[in-house]
Formats: sequence, C-alpha cells, structure tokens
Amino acid sequence: MNKLSPKVQNSELDGFASSVIKAYNEDAKVSKNAYVKKQMALLAEREKTLNIAILQNRAHSELGDLDEKRDSLFMNAKKMSEAYAIFPDAEKNALNEPLKALFDKYSKASLVNTNYKSESSLIASFKKDLEPYAENIAGLDGMKESLERFFAAEDEFLDANKKYVDALNANASSASSFKKGLLEIINDRLVPYLTAMVLSEDEDCLEFAAFFDKEIDRTNAVVSKRAKKTPSVKS
Repeated sequence: MNKLSPKVQNSELDGFASSVIKAYNEDAKVSKNAYVKKQMALLAEREKTLNIAILQNRAHSELGDLDEKRDSLFMNAKKMSEAYAIFPDAEKNALNEPLKALFDKYSKASLVNTNYKSESSLIASFKKDLEPYAENIAGLDGMKESLERFFAAEDEFLDANKKYVDALNANASSASSFKKGLLEIINDRLVPYLTAMVLSEDEDCLEFAAFFDKEIDRTNAVVSKRAKKTPSVKS
C-alpha cells in the first residue's frame, strides 16, 4: 500500500479523510478492530478541525475580494462627484460642492489604502458626515444609488469579517498546521497497519484496507496531475 503524498494540498487531504471516514463508518467489520477504531477516531477529530481551518482561510480570502469591491465603489462615487464639479450647471455644482469636499477629505485620509479595521471606521465616519446632505445627494442623478451600493458593500464586508473573526476565535491555528498530524496518522499508523492486516488476511480489515489503498492512489494521482500542470505550486 502506498503512502499519501506529502505534497497533497489541504483541500485534497480533507477530501481524502472525509472519504475514508465515511467508508469506515459504513463498514461494521473493520470497526471491530480496536487499533483501527482508535486511529480513525483521531483522524475524524483532526479532519473536523482541518475543515474549520480551511473555511477560516477561505473567509480571509473572501475579505480581500470584498475589500476591493468597497474600494472600487467608493472610487466610483468619488469620480461621479468629480464629474459634477465640472458639470455646466451652477445648481448641480452647488449641490455637489460639500460632497466633493467630503470625498476629498476621506481620500486624503487614505480610506481605500488603510487596513481593514481603520477603513471600516473611516467609512462609518464618512457615512455620518453625509447625513446633513441628503437633499444634495438626492439632487444629483445617480449619486444616491452609487453611495447605496458602496455602503451595501461595506455591510457585506462587515458581515464576512464577523464570520472570519468567529472562525478565528473557534480555531486559532491555520489549516497547514494540521497537515503534519493527519499525514502521520495516515502514513505512519494506518498504512503500515492495514498493510499488515492484508498480508495476514484479516477478514475484518480487508474491505476497508482495499478502499483505503484505492483512495490513496486516487488522491496521489490528483496531486501528480496538478504538479505536472503547475510545478511551482507548493502544498
């Protein structure tokens, strides 16, 4: 029986573990084996933690996308204000003047270039500063809608950030920190033991061992195929 490739990515490792855990839970015979039962319990526990960490990492990645979205929408509204500043209409110019002053103020405060927490604080302050100018905003075609999209993006960011912080508090370690432990259970404990059970023709373990072996080969093939396409990618 081959060992699982150490180059396996976290998502691939999670998929492998989930698959063999499911097979184990459906195999009444192998559950009679005390050693396999103990190792599979450890595998299930660490797979669950790995899965939470993977979701946490994905949430952090999503924050970056949502941050870019709110930055882009702020710049769109700012550009609209700049356009109204040179619009050949004195009334529109006058309505826009205090808005442009606020856009300039928060641009100079690096609203779109600061860290996540500071940016959210600046956005909250910007929103409050706009409150006295509801009529000005309403009098400039498209400005209200543009600002609404921007503040909706901020709400979306705040929601995603809360989910990320909650996941971070629930599990302070990164997904990569669990990889070594899982591979140890799989490669250093289960693979040698199941190999020995196959050689000794232990009827209780044969079916599960065959599935375990098949899943290792399938996952290793995925790793090998990925490596050929992107040889510089690190696990």
